[in-house]
Amino acid sequence: MGDVRRELREEGLDHVGRIQAGDCNTPRWRHRHEPGHVHAYIQPWRAQFALPAKAVERHVGETTMPKMVNDFIAALPPCLEAEFLLAAPDEAIRLAVGPVEMYRGGRLLGGFEGILALEWLPRLRITCTGDSDLGFAELHDGRPFDLHVPQIDLSAEAFVTSVRMGRPSQIQALLMRSVNPRLGDSDHFRFYLVNFPSVLGDPVRRGSGPLAGFGRDRLQITVGSLVCTIDRIGRTRESDGHTGRPGYMLTHVAEVRRPGQPLSPEEIHDLLDVLYWLCAFMRGARTGPILPSVDSPFAKHWISVAPWIVDEARDVDTWLPDRSPVDVDSLLKGFIHKFADPVWNEGLRTTLSWYITANAPATPSEARILLCQIALDVLASLSGLEDGVAHERIRRLLVGLRIPTDVPARLEELASHAAAARIDAPECLTRIRKGAALLQPPNS
Repeated sequence: MGDVRRELREEGLDHVGRIQAGDCNTPRWRHRHEPGHVHAYIQPWRAQFALPAKAVERHVGETTMPKMVNDFIAALPPCLEAEFLLAAPDEAIRLAVGPVEMYRGGRLLGGFEGILALEWLPRLRITCTGDSDLGFAELHDGRPFDLHVPQIDLSAEAFVTSVRMGRPSQIQALLMRSVNPRLGDSDHFRFYLVNFPSVLGDPVRRGSGPLAGFGRDRLQITVGSLVCTIDRIGRTRESDGHTGRPGYMLTHVAEVRRPGQPLSPEEIHDLLDVLYWLCAFMRGARTGPILPSVDSPFAKHWISVAPWIVDEARDVDTWLPDRSPVDVDSLLKGFIHKFADPVWNEGLRTTLSWYITANAPATPSEARILLCQIALDVLASLSGLEDGVAHERIRRLLVGLRIPTDVPARLEELASHAAAARIDAPECLTRIRKGAALLQPPNS
């Protein structure tokens, strides 16, 4: 390896040395990857292989890389390709452009050239905007109408939300949920996630030819023959919440496959519902799925179009690790199993909603503690832990799940109080709920 690095330095091509040192700041790698991604895989090769000079391929105008690295990258699975790429937070996504028809009671009211788009602000919504010759009386009465977009065969109930009178008048309509009537069985489908956190996952290949690279961006979840693959979109960035400029971005594209066992439309919708709550739990805020489709392009293969509920443009606390791999196979398996039970289905939706609210940056600390304590008590009850007072039920729930019951050390004041009072986290929660926070220790 020393001979290779010396030879490269003499020719002014010291890229290999810089990458192995963890710099990863060459033009090619800086464009495609975050530093830690490359370093995590290059570093082991330094200790295991002494690459001879003949193993190095030279590319005029390109980064010089060892053949072993190129072979490794070529053998990796390619990343999922995203159809929709946002250049900036909150950028609207055009879903269709062309003729639009408006009906009411089966009668055609008129048509116009419109733009069907997903807009983010003031909240996620599906709009159709264009110039219309409809009369004022038909536009302002507040009654819904049926909007049809022939080029993607979409029909949905809609409401006119704004009108700028003129010849013609410019209108904007807000669409409700629409499900593709042509949807049939399929062994796969795709969707997107919004502001989902990055994870240290499996390596995937990005790009091709001399510009190929790789990143540890894949979160793969397997339950039997069902495989859910979630890839970070390489040419975008996460929300700018940490810079004071929060916004919504499509950060991940995902694909669900069940080879040899086609999913019915009902199964697809049920899985999308389960994945909605699973991904919300992993992020700590509602994050999708949105824009589900059987394949690309979306306009030909869409599953549903709706004002999907996605909240919190800012960064939120998440338990997903970003510096160590994570295995969530059993998590998806558990969600699928529990959501099939009507009692657990309702209970999980309720408690996860409380958890998401408690994790929102705008929620006061007192409300967070209250919501989490009630949610844990409900989960304990669903698990059959009915005996004893609240903190005892919660303690048994956490112990059964192998979750520590100590107050985290980072909560210094609360941890200090718990140690002095000789109580654990469940009892701290219940005392705060009862308005008895920071009670004096016994015999003081």
